[in-house]
Amino acid sequence: EKNDNTPLEELSLIPFPIKELFEEKLSNFQLVIFDNFEGKKVLTPLYFQNLINFVDKGGAILEITGPSYNSKSSLFKTEIGRILPGIPSGKLIQKEFKPQLTDLGTKHPITESLFIKNKDFGTWFQMNDILEIDDDSQVLLSGVNNKPLLAVKKVNDGRIAQIYSHNIWLWSKRENNQGGPYNLLIRNLAHWLMKEPTLEENKLELSFVNNSILIEKSFLRKPDPEKLKITIIDPNGIKFEKTLNKSKENRYTAIINNKNDGFYLVYDGEIEKGI
Repeated sequence: EKNDNTPLEELSLIPFPIKELFEEKLSNFQLVIFDNFEGKKVLTPLYFQNLINFVDKGGAILEITGPSYNSKSSLFKTEIGRILPGIPSGKLIQKEFKPQLTDLGTKHPITESLFIKNKDFGTWFQMNDILEIDDDSQVLLSGVNNKPLLAVKKVNDGRIAQIYSHNIWLWSKRENNQGGPYNLLIRNLAHWLMKEPTLEENKLELSFVNNSILIEKSFLRKPDPEKLKITIIDPNGIKFEKTLNKSKENRYTAIINNKNDGFYLVYDGEIEKGI
């Protein structure tokens, strides 16, 4: 949309490498970011299906949604829409507000420390009105009238996060009441999406208790029974399973008798730790 008066003979332009990025080399990436995406006519259904496969196999998508999320060219209107956390209502909310932590957001590693050093922070002025958040997603930040502002979701081996406003850039401006935790939020989101162990919400902890190994795991929400199964490999290479039992609210434990001295490897389906 910009008017560039550079003479045509001095321009050196190449086509955007869509096929290379979204077909040939997509598996080389860990995270794909869409910022106020409005390119349904740019990417074909094949490339969107490739992105779904990319997420299924462990890749991640972060979308920072702007007004375009309500348009006919929205990412939600593509094949990817069926795995996104939030369904747009088609409305844009324009009102001054400050993002707030939800109850879940106060406990989740992505956001729990977000406002510790930012007791006062800048305001945002626009967000998408989200009609519904699917049951597999977690809302960590809310905006106007407690409406969802940040949602994260695990999809098979991959992950997705959506911020329902493109006003996040305002937190990078000190003129906006000294800005806000822009770098911290983006860094934590990116690292969680790429499965940084320190940001896992369901933490796995190992410790020695007398002559036994104590396995502890905390959950933000009541876990499915499958999530309570733990695989252990002892120092002799023998593999066996244990089931965690509830010890207190959202915390589950199991004990291994340390019969063989040496290194034990513990795997919960997502996190692998040794002791």
